[in-house]
Amino acid sequence: MLLAGLCAFVLHARVYDDFERLRFPIVRTERTASLGAVVVTLPDLSRLSGQPAAIILRLANNVSALRDVRVALGGATLADVPLAPGRQVRVDLSLPEGGAVSEGDSFEVTSDGDGWSLTSLEIANIHGFSQGLIEFVVVPASARASNRVGGLVTLLVFVILLVLPVSSFRIVKNRVLRTAHMVMAPLVLLFLTAVLLAPLVSDYAVFLATHTFILCTMVLYYPALERTAAIVRHSSPALRPMWTLVRSRRVQLLYLVSLVLFIASIAGFHEPEYGLTSLIRFGDQFQDQALPAVRAVPHHVMENSSGYDGQFYAQLAVDPLLLDPAIDDALDVPTYRARRILFSWTAFLLGLGQPRFVLHAYAMQNIVFWLLLALLISHWFPPRDLQSFCLWFGCMFSHGVIISVRWALPDGPSMLLLALAVLSIERGRPLRATCLVGLSGLAKDINLLWIAVLIEPHGAHRPRWPVVCVRVLLVAGPLSVWMFYLWIGNHEVRSLVGDSNFAAPFTGYVTQWSITLSELREDGWASFARFSLLTLVSLTT
Repeated sequence: MLLAGLCAFVLHARVYDDFERLRFPIVRTERTASLGAVVVTLPDLSRLSGQPAAIILRLANNVSALRDVRVALGGATLADVPLAPGRQVRVDLSLPEGGAVSEGDSFEVTSDGDGWSLTSLEIANIHGFSQGLIEFVVVPASARASNRVGGLVTLLVFVILLVLPVSSFRIVKNRVLRTAHMVMAPLVLLFLTAVLLAPLVSDYAVFLATHTFILCTMVLYYPALERTAAIVRHSSPALRPMWTLVRSRRVQLLYLVSLVLFIASIAGFHEPEYGLTSLIRFGDQFQDQALPAVRAVPHHVMENSSGYDGQFYAQLAVDPLLLDPAIDDALDVPTYRARRILFSWTAFLLGLGQPRFVLHAYAMQNIVFWLLLALLISHWFPPRDLQSFCLWFGCMFSHGVIISVRWALPDGPSMLLLALAVLSIERGRPLRATCLVGLSGLAKDINLLWIAVLIEPHGAHRPRWPVVCVRVLLVAGPLSVWMFYLWIGNHEVRSLVGDSNFAAPFTGYVTQWSITLSELREDGWASFARFSLLTLVSLTT
């Protein structure tokens, strides 16, 4: 009963059918304090009327002295923020529903001295959000979900959940599913509890999308749903053949559902005006130096952000021969980016050389490569049993492979080439494997290390050295020719950008431990060093 009540309360108070996210960037470039103050005049924000407003600002202290910063709107103090020496902080504030923001209001940030700056300011109706299968928005605590589920529907859901057979997880016969439910159900229960109580214990509220709430409820009630399905199945002979078919094809269905999950999640990033270019992650901090051909094309740009690496490879796709003199300024590290040209070329060809089509092709090609890789990996992990599915799923939904699609990076597509090389070796096609590894070097230069696989002796016969030399030339040739082209084009290619990624065995490991612990001592757990610590612990254990 308590579980059904929790789900019903969350449904009524914290679930939305549709939520329009409104974000208004006010300050995009850094504003340095003058006489201890930064004053910003607000534009028209009438679209936020009737809603609690979220104010998100970033402050940077560039001196070695502590600054006490006061944030005020229209003369009313919103918060006092201690700004530690040499630190950058994000400050999230909320205005209640009655505290409307008007055009011409003065937003003031003051301190007891100079040497600090306001790097960004945004006023919105959200503090943050998540898209995809787990979709929610973080809003001010006083906000109310729009298009909330009515009381009658909430009562009906409560009754349905209440009458479901109360079942222990022990009735789940499949050991893997039982273990998964034992792990997931407490996490989901904790998540829903946090969603319900967040406005009572913090300045924020969390609203869930309808499909996310349904998914959470299904996880919690999985044993009861399985038992109910069994009762229905046994009481209706007409369903038995269909159920038998489902059981016999359950592993294949898991593969299919995973593919549908991937495609549905990616489809959530599509925008009518910009297509899937949000996957490229263009940042407004690099827009002024972007290629003119790119700036002239409508595409998604992240506000108050430096974006990510995909934006540079996408610009290379617009000018894959690096003929535009502006290309060196458009890339953050031309020496490093220009070496990884392969999938910029594929996007250029798929987009027929037209900048608008090229950007869309670059964003979409990683999706196609992911699907091809999923098909190829099923060669080693065919849909025969649950273990094969877990291995396949672990490969295709690992963090690196998914981020390669989500941020339009060359890592995933280059993995496809390497997997094809492995398949060629298995089928006794060393020449094809050699060409594939050489081609993959144009995607990621580190892939050339795979040459060790090609020259490793197999069986009782040692490789002939002339054959080894030919394979080395085939592997190193494509990247060498491309680097020569860049050199004669007066592009800087001789510096070893990225060489810091290599070190003598274990020295980099020890050095990273030292750096991480030092940063944690100085900056605390809130710093990015915590991610480095978790990575090192994972690597060590």
